[in-house]
Amino acid sequence: MHDMLGLNLGRMAKFVRNFMQDGCDIHASFAAYVAAVKNGTFPDNQLHAW
Repeated sequence: MHDMLGLNLGRMAKFVRNFMQDGCDIHASFAAYVAAVKNGTFPDNQLHAW
């Protein structure tokens, strides 16, 4: 959760996407995450895979 909100203290893991980078609030960030999972844009195997 902290990584997907950009609240990490170091390098971000490859399999994480910062959903709060657009400057939105936490609630909107979680809504963006849910929407991205439902529409299939996250995770992207080219960007977010081990």
